[in-house]
Amino acid sequence: MDKGDSPSPAICMLQDTSKISIEDDFLNIIPMTTIEALKDMKMETSLVVCGVVKVILDEDDWFYTACICHKKVYPDEKNISPEVTRY
Repeated sequence: MDKGDSPSPAICMLQDTSKISIEDDFLNIIPMTTIEALKDMKMETSLVVCGVVKVILDEDDWFYTACICHKKVYPDEKNISPEVTRY
């Protein structure tokens, strides 16, 4: 290399434009389906269920009794754990 020659131009730092926001990933990129279609799914997967809270009961009931599809939901008493007081 001669004295007048300069080394290769500096490598510039590229911005990470491919980075996807958490909001975009959650709301737009993750495949969405209906609750009805979940029954037909053959593969095991993790899903997020989104909903709108219409009413919060002041009683001790923690389960919801209906959804937007207007189908009643009945609690399965044998799957409810007894409440244990913790101190």
